[in-house]
Amino acid sequence: MYRSIILTAALFATPALAEFVPSEATFATGTSAPSRVVVNDTIWRCDGAKCAGKNETRAVMVRRACKTLAGEVGALSSFAVGTQVLGETELAACNEKARTAR
Repeated sequence: MYRSIILTAALFATPALAEFVPSEATFATGTSAPSRVVVNDTIWRCDGAKCAGKNETRAVMVRRACKTLAGEVGALSSFAVGTQVLGETELAACNEKARTAR
């Protein structure tokens, strides 16, 4: 019995299913990103209106990364994690709480 509990705990404790892939975000016209932004505990490097980093492919982490970038920098015009590219509806949801220019 203890063996099955330990095996179950180990299965849930390891992030074996998490895969980090190159990711990229482009911001709306007129938005300038800082040189670095922390997204889901990883550093993304930015140049002008584009940022690149690595992100997990799980849907919840993709949405979280998009919302983090929108909240920290501003509205996104495109967002991709690996081969996953967010569509208009997903970008609109992401941009709901986008930081406005100051």
